[in-house]
Amino acid sequence: MPSAARHQRLPNSENKASNRGRFANTTIGYVHVDVCELRLAEGKLHMFLAIDRISKFTYVEFHEQATRMIGAAFLRSVVVVFPYKIHTVLTDNGMAFADLPQNRSGPTARWSLHIFDRACRDHGIEHRLTKPYHPWTNGQAERMNRTIKDATVKIYHYPDLEGLKAHILAFVSACTANAMAAKGGPKPAQTMTCCSSAYNVWATSVLFSLPPTIRAG
Repeated sequence: MPSAARHQRLPNSENKASNRGRFANTTIGYVHVDVCELRLAEGKLHMFLAIDRISKFTYVEFHEQATRMIGAAFLRSVVVVFPYKIHTVLTDNGMAFADLPQNRSGPTARWSLHIFDRACRDHGIEHRLTKPYHPWTNGQAERMNRTIKDATVKIYHYPDLEGLKAHILAFVSACTANAMAAKGGPKPAQTMTCCSSAYNVWATSVLFSLPPTIRAG
């Protein structure tokens, strides 16, 4: 993304939400959701990510594709994993989360909601979208995606996709634990235990036993 884009003003709706007073009034349970690609010589993964605007509680999943069905399934997993009620989800306009802007007012769209919107409705969640063609307005998720890449694929070489996934899970769990502890939440060890059942598996067997190999040169 061109650096100039990061300095453009947010659209009015999200600019107001980012105002200091407005942001302070946002309650826990406002979750930013995004998906990005992770590429290795072995292939690529789609990493779905959810991060709470206030607590910074973060959850990720890895999938070979980024389809509508997977997007909706990811949201349902987020609802189960997060330790509190989610009231709002912010996404971009990607296929996994929304119909194309030009198709949202047609008879089919009015009759049959996007499956991600149906999942939101089933759980009483309000689904908000960034302004079309302005994905950087989903700043929390964008920044976390960049942070994860900077700490993993941009500086390490991984023998396979499983090694990459293990490292990212460890990194995300540590970030979540530290962020929540800093805000007066559970201590890091407690948070790393409750993040998800998947984390419990690698926390004792993978966290330090599968270190990635530092890229030569």
